[in-house]
Amino acid sequence: MNYLVEMLTLLTGAYNRGDLQNVKNGRSLTTNIGKLFSLIADGFALVQENAERVRLWDNLDNAEGTVLDRYGANFGVDRGAAGDALYRIMIRVKMIAQLSGGDDDTIIRASAELLGVEYSDIGLEDVFPAKKALYVDQELLSDERLELIDQIAAAIKRILAAGIGLRLYLRVYHSYRQEILIGFGGAVGTHNTCPPCDVDRDDTFEVPVSYGAYIRANHMPAATAMSRTHITAKLIS
Repeated sequence: MNYLVEMLTLLTGAYNRGDLQNVKNGRSLTTNIGKLFSLIADGFALVQENAERVRLWDNLDNAEGTVLDRYGANFGVDRGAAGDALYRIMIRVKMIAQLSGGDDDTIIRASAELLGVEYSDIGLEDVFPAKKALYVDQELLSDERLELIDQIAAAIKRILAAGIGLRLYLRVYHSYRQEILIGFGGAVGTHNTCPPCDVDRDDTFEVPVSYGAYIRANHMPAATAMSRTHITAKLIS
């Protein structure tokens, strides 16, 4: 909101309203009432800016600096040398760990929260003995998440019950294209025997034509898993 324009618009006809046009056209203020309103409007704008920042930073995803430090202090998480992005993950882990029962549903919800994906994007399997395998498509992760993937994997492991290992797999899909050369050929053979021509020396005969083709393709794709996917794994013992 442009507070100065709003205030000048509300001036009565007893005042010089020339500064309203000056503001709209980017010119300097000329009247005393316009200059006074300019000071007040700057104060209102500053209050609104800080109020909006407070509203945004009330969300952990947007908090930064000392505001984020207060979040961490509320949950007993020490920042150390961690940056804001990693510190947010540390706080989320502590929040989730306090509510976690170690069951599969909790692990999926926590993993989706930390990886920034939907619950349905997470695959979870039991691996003998005493391990969990967690799958997610790499293309769904943001660059920030990929940079912190090791810390995220360690954070997810902290949610698991004691003694349970974790393998976090980032699935990557590849497409392969290969040219296949196809050779073909044909042959036409004729054998004509001309009987004695009639008076008009005109004759009509059929010519049989034989044709054939041969196709040979040789394609050897790279080795793939049973699911026809290539998988990059992050192993957390």
